[in-house]
Amino acid sequence: MNSTPAGSLTDKPTFLTQTACGSAMRQILTQDERVGLPDDFAISHATMSYGMPDGSSGERHSIDDWQGCDGTSKCVSAHATRR
Repeated sequence: MNSTPAGSLTDKPTFLTQTACGSAMRQILTQDERVGLPDDFAISHATMSYGMPDGSSGERHSIDDWQGCDGTSKCVSAHATRR
């Protein structure tokens, strides 16, 4: 399940359709990134600023959880909050 900025939930096919269009964000800058590595698991916290085509700017904080297995890693959960 995915939640939209408005708080509604979407299923996987809807989410994939929405993300296939790409993002209007430009000039994305990571301002702060911290990674914790407990065993074969990584937790990434990042704050990013970005510009929009209309000249406005925004900021978001994201938390991604990565699981390592057999030399590869897979994102098992992700959350982003616009500020």
